Amino acid sequence: MKREFEGKSVIITGAASGIGKAAAHRFSNEGAKVCIADMDIERAEKVSQEINANGGTTFATKVDVAAQADNDRMVAETVKKFGKLDIAYLNAGYYGPGTDIFSDDITAFDRIIAINLRGVFLGIHSVAKAITEGGAIVVTGSTGGILGLANNPAYSASKHGLIGLIRSSVEPLSTKRVRINAILPGGVNTPLNFGEMVDTYYPPDELKPVPFRGYGESQHIAEFALFLASPRAAFINGGAHVIDGGLTSSFAAVRYEKAD
Repeated sequence: MKREFEGKSVIITGAASGIGKAAAHRFSNEGAKVCIADMDIERAEKVSQEINANGGTTFATKVDVAAQADNDRMVAETVKKFGKLDIAYLNAGYYGPGTDIFSDDITAFDRIIAINLRGVFLGIHSVAKAITEGGAIVVTGSTGGILGLANNPAYSASKHGLIGLIRSSVEPLSTKRVRINAILPGGVNTPLNFGEMVDTYYPPDELKPVPFRGYGESQHIAEFALFLASPRAAFINGGAHVIDGGLTSSFAAVRYEKAD
């Protein structure tokens, strides 16, 4: 039986850990050749070695998604090594340190916007010039893009902006029959949230359900990224898809109290 992404070439940013790492494993399992892109090149190379040892075809590259030259190089390297680019999963993101609107640390705001919003724009810009006709782009957003986060307005603003950016990219990308969608995860067990973790991946039909408003696993998000990148999602374009275990279905209001 042919694997779903046999012969496809995929870029994944933020692929050294968490959701990006899970996606790299799963795309490879389905036959794709994968560019493992991350700021942490040592971990990216380790992920690449793990996958290649299991019969995959990958390479690792160091990328600061907030830098245009890095995005252009990432795409060029992928096309050079794999001959083409079919799918891009722009997953890289940055949460903090979170600061509220009373904080004087504007540099924290600028860094979050640079990675989460400028970085996505630059990624789309670089990918759009090289991606094959009929390809797909998937972007990791956050439920913070439909909620206000009092303790990290920069993060929330960046993810709100990301949704607008995705929707604004649909029509231009349609000239190449390229679809673009965003995933808005809720709480996920990743190193971003919980530090060092041991990653375990399962056959898709053996993934465990998540309790109401519980934490999902990286693979839960990765599986949806694969779906959005596949022909099975041919009618899905320009969406911001909430994947949160019911988190936002009945989100309780919390009073924000400013410390003295």
